[in-house]
Amino acid sequence: MIEIIFEIFGEVLLQLFAEILANCGGLAWNRRQQGPVNPWLAGLGYTVFGLVAGSVSLLIFPHHFIHAASARLLNLVLMPVGIGIVLALVAGWRSGGSARSPMNRFACGYLFALSMAIVRYVYTTSA
Repeated sequence: MIEIIFEIFGEVLLQLFAEILANCGGLAWNRRQQGPVNPWLAGLGYTVFGLVAGSVSLLIFPHHFIHAASARLLNLVLMPVGIGIVLALVAGWRSGGSARSPMNRFACGYLFALSMAIVRYVYTTSA
């Protein structure tokens, strides 16, 4: 039972850490922008960055933290939703009620976490 909790906790920490790095990079890029950010372009950027982060995470952690196939599939479905919710809550807290950038919304966090989870899921189930 402890091992299952550790495996899920490891996946959550890995995706949250990568999301924090992506958000910091997005904020730095957003500050240099003049005018509004296209939300479709931001979503595409977060998706591509999630694919890259998933690939890099495989170099560091080549084995999936969750060993059961059904739990990995459940992780693929639920984890991106949870990461998106956490990002939206943190962005809302940080903004203090002021208007948020399109990059600090549920959808961008979800796309990032989903693309990262897909890379990890596909690689670890085929290996």
